[in-house]
Amino acid sequence: MIAGFEDGSTNVHFSSADDVAKVVLEAATDHKKQLRYIAGPDAEQLTKKRQELGLEQHFEEVSELYSL
Repeated sequence: MIAGFEDGSTNVHFSSADDVAKVVLEAATDHKKQLRYIAGPDAEQLTKKRQELGLEQHFEEVSELYSL
């Protein structure tokens, strides 16, 4: 599985550190009672997919991906 991240075969693309840092700064300073923040396009895509599939189906897909 780790090799897939290195060679791109998993088709997983991570947000940049800058994207994540901007969201962390927002979370630390916006004074909202919000526990979760979506940081970057990859997280947005995963969140949307999880909402569409439902938690159980999403869990099954992630388990298959990581051979859990």
